[in-house]
Amino acid sequence: MMNGNPHSEDFQQYLIKQGTREQIIEWLQWNDHNGCYSDAESAHEGLSPLTREQAVELIVDQKDR
Repeated sequence: MMNGNPHSEDFQQYLIKQGTREQIIEWLQWNDHNGCYSDAESAHEGLSPLTREQAVELIVDQKDR
């Protein structure tokens, strides 16, 4: 995991505002081990890779639960 506490609201806000697509996907995989977030997992499922914008939507949704 990247530097920072993945549970931290500040860290999550950093990811949303400044994080790279890869960093956000890494957080999503850490937060939800059963999700399909990586490019390889998406391809295996016949899905298009997540865009940064889609990944941000997912992180916002997951942190608000």
